[in-house]
Amino acid sequence: MKGSSIQPNLAHLESWGEAAGMSAWDQYISEMQKHFDYLANWTPGYPLALGDVGVINHGIFRRITSLEQLDVSFDVREDSTPETQKYASARGVSLTFKGAGRLPVAGSVLTEAEAGFTVDFSSKHATLYEAVGCTTPSIADLLSIGEQILRLYKNAQWNRSWVTISELVNCESATILISNSSNSKLELSVKANVSSPTISIADAKAELGVAMARDMQTTILAQKGLRPLYRAVSIDDYLNNRPGTRSLAENLEEIALADLLAPDCI
Repeated sequence: MKGSSIQPNLAHLESWGEAAGMSAWDQYISEMQKHFDYLANWTPGYPLALGDVGVINHGIFRRITSLEQLDVSFDVREDSTPETQKYASARGVSLTFKGAGRLPVAGSVLTEAEAGFTVDFSSKHATLYEAVGCTTPSIADLLSIGEQILRLYKNAQWNRSWVTISELVNCESATILISNSSNSKLELSVKANVSSPTISIADAKAELGVAMARDMQTTILAQKGLRPLYRAVSIDDYLNNRPGTRSLAENLEEIALADLLAPDCI
């Protein structure tokens, strides 16, 4: 994965991400962060853009404004090297492909003439994620926007709990499956004329159709235009990584009253 030199502090994710009885989105966000070192956009179709400013509450980003609206300028570092991303929960996910003309396994609803995928889940909230054609544009100069944000903060125009989207994974199409039980199952027919097991379950050209679904919590099939992963930076990330700002960091509490005047976090 491509990454920036300034990383958000995600230590707080561990406590709720591993908590007993967590929700499906809790577990999904936690697993994706651990595997990719990126935060997961929930839901994956929620509109995100580089420079969006908002708050992260229980792992979920919600937009408040943008750098552009706050007159903070930045350049974008483009990414011209598409990649495929794959992830499956370490326990509880089995993915198999059946080519057209091959006999289906016992109990399958797929016909011999059909190509298709079978996904079996043996644990609750297990995740299968696959995305194709992924690129990761990013803000080119985080130090520059950090200086501009610090000026806003000192002028009571920035709330210290706000974060900025600094990197964003765009994909051509993605499949995200989350089970609802230890007995969840999904069978997908491939309508396109393919027989190769190398076809991606995230490829929109496969023209996937649901042949059978049992107890699925989330089913997103080869959906185009998703932005499933992102990175975000805060004013503290800037102060902790900017050479010569130790004194600023130590004295930041002196201007913390600016939070009382900044817009409320929602």
